[in-house]
Amino acid sequence: MKQIWSPVGLIVFSFLIGLGLIHLSEKKFARQRDPAAIRQVFDFSRLRGSALEIAVKERLISGLDIYKSEEGFGLSLGHFAFQKENGEKTLGCQHFSKVIMNFEAEGYAVSGNKTSMEIEGHCEYSTDLARINPLVVPMLKILAEKPGDGDFNFQQGKAISLKFLNVPEEWPRKWVLIGVRIEGSGQSISVDRNEVAQILGHPLIVSY
Repeated sequence: MKQIWSPVGLIVFSFLIGLGLIHLSEKKFARQRDPAAIRQVFDFSRLRGSALEIAVKERLISGLDIYKSEEGFGLSLGHFAFQKENGEKTLGCQHFSKVIMNFEAEGYAVSGNKTSMEIEGHCEYSTDLARINPLVVPMLKILAEKPGDGDFNFQQGKAISLKFLNVPEEWPRKWVLIGVRIEGSGQSISVDRNEVAQILGHPLIVSY
């Protein structure tokens, strides 16, 4: 029987198929990153000024989810698209690079100052563009440390930084969300304690 493909020909053919698959994968990923791919209900490109800010605040908090595991907990926020001042449509995490969440410990204070925790991480959106990926707090590792004020930086998985102030002789186990902020490109949008409670209908408490 006559041989159709030589060994060299098979290698070249496989190489070309591989390039084609890579190209298709890159095109798919590019579509996912396109602001037009986000659900219309999360697209605020027609809004401006205070109307845009209100919509973004509500989207961040109304889309909030809590994830718990044996190692700790994570919080994700709602994602969105909007139009910048130059008319360019963009995704929230393409413009804002940083997410900051502030908490107070329920029932704890030192010298009249409430115990606080600040979480900071990168703004990264989920594959369906609908959520900002969770900032994961490795509470199991923190509880293994001696209680006290200080900064923690974790680089395993998604990098995250934590700052504790007015910590008593034991680590608190219940934390109330008192603020959310996204920052980047010289701009920021903040949601305070009252706005969080108003949007959710109740204060948000994370226990571990």
